[in-house]
Amino acid sequence: MKRIILIFSAALTLITVGCVKTDITEKTEQYVSEIRINFETDTRVSTAHSSSGLKFAWEDGDVIEIWEDLNTEAMRKLFTYDAATQTFKPQSNDDKLEIGKKYFVVNTSGWYFIDVTDGKSSIPMTLKGGTGINNVPMISDVFEATAENTIATMHHIVGIVEIPVKASADGKQLQRVGLDSKAANQALRGDFNITPEAPYTLTSTYGYFDNYNQNASDSPIDLSTSEVKSMFVPAFPGTYSTIDVKYQLVGESEKTIKTGHQLVVERGKITKISEMTLE
Repeated sequence: MKRIILIFSAALTLITVGCVKTDITEKTEQYVSEIRINFETDTRVSTAHSSSGLKFAWEDGDVIEIWEDLNTEAMRKLFTYDAATQTFKPQSNDDKLEIGKKYFVVNTSGWYFIDVTDGKSSIPMTLKGGTGINNVPMISDVFEATAENTIATMHHIVGIVEIPVKASADGKQLQRVGLDSKAANQALRGDFNITPEAPYTLTSTYGYFDNYNQNASDSPIDLSTSEVKSMFVPAFPGTYSTIDVKYQLVGESEKTIKTGHQLVVERGKITKISEMTLE
C-alpha cells in the first residue's frame, strides 16, 4: 500500500509540474520581446547631400521609447537596438509589449507622458540646437504588437538645411554655424507636439529663431580655402521669408551673413543653400 501511495504521489507531482509549465508558456507568448523598425524613405542621417532625403541606419545601443496608443496612464517602454539581430529588444521584462495592444515609437522625446486630444495620441518633443543631425526627432505610425514580426515604420518630422562653407584664409577653424530667422512666427527649433499619423506635421509650443549645428564645447572644424565642407542643421518644416547664416570661428566673435533669400524646409528632406565663404 505504501508503494502504491508513493507512485500515485509522484504521478500527481508530474501532472502539477506539467500544468505550471503550460501556464508559463502561455504567459510568455502574450508579450513581444523584439521589434523591427523600418523607415519611411531610407535609413539614418548621413553627412552627404541626397535628393532622396535623410539617410538613417541604427547603431548598436540606440534607444527608442515605445508608448501605448491612447493610454495616458501607461509608462513609456525602452527598447535597445541589437546590431547582431537588427532588432530592438526591451531593456527589462516590464518593457515588453503586450500582444494585441497598439503602440507607437519615438526615437528621442525627453518627456515622460503622452496626451490624448480629439481621440488622437500626442507627445511633446524638442528639436534642440547644437545637436546636428545625430538625434533628429522621429515618430512611427500606430502599430499592433503581434506574436511574430512586429514592425513599426518611422517617419521624419523635421527637415535638414545643408550649409556648404569654406574659409577666406587657411588655418581658420569653425566653432559653430547655424541659421537665424528674423521673420515673426517662423521658429527654426524648439518644443512641439506631434501625433503618430500622417501627415506628421508638428504644432510648435515654444520656439527659437536660431539654430546651430555645433556647440562651443564641441571640437572645432578645420576649414580650407579650396575644400568645401557641408554643415547640416535640423529645422522645423516651413517657408522662411528671411534667413541669415550665423557663424563663429575659433578666437573670433560671431558674424552674420545676410542671404536675403527665402528658405523652404521640407519634412524628411535636405535643403541645400548656396556656398558660403567665412571671413
